[in-house]
This record gives sequence, C-alpha cells and structure tokens, in this order.
Amino acid sequence: SFTPTGGELSIELSSTLAGTVLSGLKAMEDFPYDFSEAVISRLYANLAVYNLLRDVKVDSPDLETQLKTEIRSGMEHLTRLQNADGGWGWAGGQDSLLYLSAYALLAISGASDAGFLVSAERLSKAQEYVASGLYPADMKHEDYELDRLTLANYALYRSGAAPRALEDLYQSRDRLSPWGKALLAMTLSGSDTARTSVLLADLQASAVRSATGAYWQDAGGEWFNHA
Repeated sequence: SFTPTGGELSIELSSTLAGTVLSGLKAMEDFPYDFSEAVISRLYANLAVYNLLRDVKVDSPDLETQLKTEIRSGMEHLTRLQNADGGWGWAGGQDSLLYLSAYALLAISGASDAGFLVSAERLSKAQEYVASGLYPADMKHEDYELDRLTLANYALYRSGAAPRALEDLYQSRDRLSPWGKALLAMTLSGSDTARTSVLLADLQASAVRSATGAYWQDAGGEWFNHA
C-alpha cells in the first residue's frame, strides 16, 4: 500500500476538435532545427493539420495563422538544409540520403499543393536526386529497403514526377510492410486500378480487428523507417 501525494488531474476543454491538436504540435517544437528529420516531421505534421482545417472547414483563424507561420518557417529551414545535389542528409552539409530526401520531397510538394510558395528549381532538383537514387527491387535487398524504395516512388508520384520500378515492387509486395503496401497502392491508384485493388485486399486481410477498430502490425524491420 502507499499514500499518493503530489498528484494532480488536469482537464482541458476545447470548443472544437481542431483546438486539441495544438498540444500535439507544441510537443514537436522542442526538437532542434539543426537536423533534417526533425524539420521535415514538424513541417509534415503542421501541413496535415492545416489541410485538415481546410477540408473540414473549421473556423479557427488563430490556429490557421499559427500553422501558416510554422509551415513557412519550416520551409525556410528545409531549404537551407538542402544539399547542392538536391538531396538532404541528417544535418546540413552531410551526405544526401535517398530515404530522407524522399521524405523531404513529400513535405515540400505537399506545401506547394497547399498553396505555399515553393521554389520550382529546388523542387525539381529534389525530384532529380530521388529519381537518380532508385534501385531495382530484388532479393539482395532487405525488406525495409523495399519500403524505402516504395516511399521514394510515392514521393515522386505525389510531387508530379514519374515513379519507376513499380513492377518489381508489386511482384515483391509480400515483403512490404503494411505501410509500404499502402504507399504502393496510392502510387498505383492513378494508373493501375486492378493492382491497387489487390494491394487494398491484402491490407484488409492483414488488419487486426477489435471491438474498437482495426490496426496493422509489422514484425520486420520497421524501426529502420519512421513509418
């Protein structure tokens, strides 16, 4: 037995669902701006909330203004971290990596789609770097590497460039994580409805269902990727 002391209960009320996301976004503000992954993740999260506000037509001008400020700031930092070859490393000046560069390409193309000013030259250079780093999906690669290859192709697709090596990825779909399968399905959705349907059926079959919803598990190397 014990005597609890010093405990407290905090209850936060919000007039809209949008108001509750602020605490989650604030949790990311403590991450340093010197590292590319932290900048990209923060930018991507702010973009997701900004798009949600517009999609569900939530009237929250203060939150919208704050998000715009954060997104523009994130874009400025991400631009400064971009290497001359068009890619991004873990920090400014470090060697570019395909995985991080694909993640960054998703963020900046998402910002462009949301109406924010994005340099066409920097976007094009990012596309060129990601496209140049693609490799054939074969047995010599680990499963998590195939997930990364799928992410790179999805980033190209979302940014308006042509994805590649999709046939090999589709044939290796049993080795993809649920995250990778979902990305491949979205990449193929605009050009191959039949294969998209197969991937969606695979995802539905692998879902773990409970009384409160459904989720997916991956017993592979998901810790290699920020999925």
